[in-house]
Amino acid sequence: MSNVFKRDFPAHHLYDLRHTFTTYCQKAGIPKALVDVWTGHVNRSDMTSSVYTHFSEEFQLEEIKKLRFFPENDG
Repeated sequence: MSNVFKRDFPAHHLYDLRHTFTTYCQKAGIPKALVDVWTGHVNRSDMTSSVYTHFSEEFQLEEIKKLRFFPENDG
């Protein structure tokens, strides 16, 4: 996948999409702890996030609905 992405978008890296996704999640008001789970950035040394926080599938599905992938005005 990285090779195809690099071929089609030579000035960018596939990882750039993680930054874009995270930015849009934050702008949409999705809790940072959930965005961390989705992007694989859960800090295992953070007891609250790694042990005590559990996001149900229903909650996650409702939160992802907050994203607008093609916003009319991003400014």
